[in-house]
Amino acid sequence: MNDPYPPARGKPRPGRWRPYAAGGAWNEPGGQVPYSEYPAEPPPSAVYGWQIPMPPQPPRSIQAAVMLMYVGAGLEALGLMFDLIIGSRAYHNGSGVVGSAVGVVLWLWMASANRAGKKWARITSTVFFGIDCLFMLLLLAVLRPLLHLAADLGASVPTMVMVAVLAGLCSWVLNLVTIVLLWRKESSDYYAAKSLR
Repeated sequence: MNDPYPPARGKPRPGRWRPYAAGGAWNEPGGQVPYSEYPAEPPPSAVYGWQIPMPPQPPRSIQAAVMLMYVGAGLEALGLMFDLIIGSRAYHNGSGVVGSAVGVVLWLWMASANRAGKKWARITSTVFFGIDCLFMLLLLAVLRPLLHLAADLGASVPTMVMVAVLAGLCSWVLNLVTIVLLWRKESSDYYAAKSLR
């Protein structure tokens, strides 16, 4: 058979690989080209058409909600110290200490889980807020009889009861703002993006 591409001196045949030169570069007609001038191999994402997404960062609404949760944990810690200080009095029991300790743990747990974008954490935080609403309604309903009962125990007890009620109201408002931030659109987008990973 006749070869349509007769070999020329110093030139490779078309359609065939060029042999390596002695220096480790391709043998080009115009001279040797060093390896450094060849383009790097494309990443697999460019070859197969997929990209590795970067982990989404928490939006400002989530960051603000987590910060408020830390504030709530700090308030519960102050309540815990307050309960421990007055714990030696006869009218005081250990329920306040246990409740404050549990409150600190719950605030910190929800802050960590919501920062990580766990959908169940937002739902759990909402359920806790609903329970807090029920307790606040119950407390406001029995506030007047509670103040009359506290007046019989001592002159300073009604003041302490009012301080506890105001602290509960502040915690409820803090919880309300936190839940509103967790259910904003950018927060929902963040939870959705995290659930796809």
